[in-house]
Amino acid sequence: MGELIQLNKLSLCNNSFTSSIPPSLSNLSQLETLNLSFNFIQGNVFTQLGRLANLKVLDLAHNQLSGRIPPTVFNLSTLQVMYFGNNFFSGSIPSSLSNMPMLQEIQLFSNNLSGSLPSDMCHNLPNLESVDLSGNALSGRIPPSLHQCKGLKYLTLTSNKLDGYLPTEFGKLPMIEELEFSNNNLTGPLLPLFNLSTLRMANLRYNNFDGELPQEICDKAHSLQHISILNNDVEGSIPRPLQPCAVGAKKNKTTRKLLLGLALPLIVISILVGFAALLLSRRKYHEGPDPAMDLQLPMRIPYGELLEATQRFDERNLLGRGAFGSVYKEFGSKGIVSVKGDVYSYGVMLMEVFTKKKPTDEMFVEGLSLKPWIQEAMAGEIVHVLDPDLLKGSERHVLFSKEFSLSNMVELALSCCADSPEKRPTMKDVLYALNKIRTSFLQMVVGSPDSSFIENNNIV
Repeated sequence: MGELIQLNKLSLCNNSFTSSIPPSLSNLSQLETLNLSFNFIQGNVFTQLGRLANLKVLDLAHNQLSGRIPPTVFNLSTLQVMYFGNNFFSGSIPSSLSNMPMLQEIQLFSNNLSGSLPSDMCHNLPNLESVDLSGNALSGRIPPSLHQCKGLKYLTLTSNKLDGYLPTEFGKLPMIEELEFSNNNLTGPLLPLFNLSTLRMANLRYNNFDGELPQEICDKAHSLQHISILNNDVEGSIPRPLQPCAVGAKKNKTTRKLLLGLALPLIVISILVGFAALLLSRRKYHEGPDPAMDLQLPMRIPYGELLEATQRFDERNLLGRGAFGSVYKEFGSKGIVSVKGDVYSYGVMLMEVFTKKKPTDEMFVEGLSLKPWIQEAMAGEIVHVLDPDLLKGSERHVLFSKEFSLSNMVELALSCCADSPEKRPTMKDVLYALNKIRTSFLQMVVGSPDSSFIENNNIV
């Protein structure tokens, strides 16, 4: 392949290539696009890759590459797109990043990168629009020099070990639209964010932010649509009126476009609401009005009804595969079928629907099972276990709303599958929670008066 010296585009993505990247690729001097993403390529990135002087797009994402990223890669002055996400790269991000003045997007998410962000990482990067460094082990403070990235629109630093205050210089980012800083150790007030007139979405969950929110959030941040400060130490009073900053005709024009990205998860949630209601209503029918019968009679759905509802178990109607092993274990070990067993089964079904995994999946070996796998993801980024089909086809700020709502759904599923039956919710509680999640999801995305939300803080 190294003899194809006139080749300007090479895309081998979405295959099953293994071993390492052949050094002979460095002979393709006219190459402008190199896409090896979604394979099983291993080993290090060879230093000679920096010889591709005309390279504009370099996509090595979703492989098994490891080691340090060669400094020569950061000297590719023509590079515009650098996708290295979801590999095993280690080491730090060098300050030579600023040697790529044409760079527009850089994605290094889900690697093993450590150290601090370069203090001058935005020097000489006038075209940089999108940075995703999430899912690493980066530490230290967010450099104030980030405001020098005048074209920056999307900044994702989720799930790292960053600490310290937000730099006051953040208020000087003229084009920033989305900030994702969740799952870090950031502290201090949030005031710099509310000076950003272009900011639409801020995900600040699971940090140590404190202080109060400004009473007039929309004075300067008049484009703000979504902000989440779940699990922080923010206090004081809730700003009034609490409503989306961007209202009116602009919102109405975008509603139809947004709904296109909402269809699949909304349909799934609605079906689950209906099924929960069916479980609850049928149990009430069998049990009668006497609450003392709540733990006596099981709910059964006749086989004929299942056959009709699923069109004879057609796989096109499959939302999640059966977890009969888990259900039998739950019922068999107790010797009885109970209401709490129904809840447990429903919780397993929820986990299957939203992860597209079943308890008997081949990935669950050596003691790993569906529930612990999801629990581990909940401690970091739940998006890594969600069914990608539920997240695709969305604008970035809609994606945030999807992730938040689906995360709540998975938390509900885990609560339904608590080891102790006494700690599980009732089906009535489940139905209430599902309706609340569905309503909240619509409110966040289509812009009802409650679409901005502030949760689990010390706000009074």
